[in-house]
Amino acid sequence: MERRTYIWEFSGDRETETFAVIAHSGRYNVPRQKPHYLPVKMQVKICQRDGQNIDLTELIHPCDEIWSYTNAEFLENRMKILRGECHNWFLAGFEPVMTGVFLWYYNEELGDVGKIYLHAYSWVEKYGELYIEFHVPHANGKPDTEYLFGVECRRPGDPTSNFVLLEAFSQNTQKCISFCCDKCADDLSGHSRNEIIYPKYADVTVYTDI
Repeated sequence: MERRTYIWEFSGDRETETFAVIAHSGRYNVPRQKPHYLPVKMQVKICQRDGQNIDLTELIHPCDEIWSYTNAEFLENRMKILRGECHNWFLAGFEPVMTGVFLWYYNEELGDVGKIYLHAYSWVEKYGELYIEFHVPHANGKPDTEYLFGVECRRPGDPTSNFVLLEAFSQNTQKCISFCCDKCADDLSGHSRNEIIYPKYADVTVYTDI
């Protein structure tokens, strides 16, 4: 077994340098080429606020930065879509942030992508916890890659203290990605509890030939 660790710093450009896992067949984001996404399986392991189990739909959060260009049908039915009740929309990817996770849904008929933001940090008085398991398929027939995403909100009012971890398990590799804010550089005391906080860097450990 080999172990490799490194720090991955994000530039802050959300268009080009955010971390996302996308189930896609072929080259991604190629002009004039119709996208072809693959369905991702999702299972909620833990969804709690202050020690009480809550429904995942309670974490759906209005997000102005994505609502302005999101399909109207998608917005109207986002609770049903999250529950898997709208079969014309399927989960195609996800994007972790310090305060929750974006879920990417795709409608093949419309050729459109919509995002649902789950804000694990909202309305937490003492402690919030969200763990989701994803199974991401591969177009070449390889076994799915399993991802376990977790966010723990330990100190309301200080999102830099949130614990955000993504673990990836494939045939011969295990990857652990811990997302972080810079506590010294970021003054987040004036931020709204409803605001999305993006990571500044990630601490990555990769195990190979396991």
